[in-house]
Amino acid sequence: MAYIKTVFVNGSTPAINAVNLNKMEQGIFDAATTVDYTVTIPSTSWTGASAPFTKSVTVTGMLSTDTPTWGYVPTGTYATDLIIKDNAGLILGIETLNGSIIVTATEVPTTNIPIILKAVR
Repeated sequence: MAYIKTVFVNGSTPAINAVNLNKMEQGIFDAATTVDYTVTIPSTSWTGASAPFTKSVTVTGMLSTDTPTWGYVPTGTYATDLIIKDNAGLILGIETLNGSIIVTATEVPTTNIPIILKAVR
């Protein structure tokens, strides 16, 4: 359902009451959507002879206007997850482009890093 803006004027209707406040809350809630992307940052073909190193990774649907939060995706195997966690710690930042991301790292990872990106739009 599309949000229909209510115009409030001092001393006039509509009243500031639970019905109208809940309508605004629902409109705000409905306006914010999240999109999750799961990708793997490969440990190969990084650019740079010294830090910082960069890697472009395809993320179908990603927008340049997205500013996602991200985290590594555990595999469920303790030893493997420790290695992934350590390598994820090398990442300095992620820049979003239309359809891809550019990952910047202090060192080239020694293993592939599965990540999830959560974009709020």
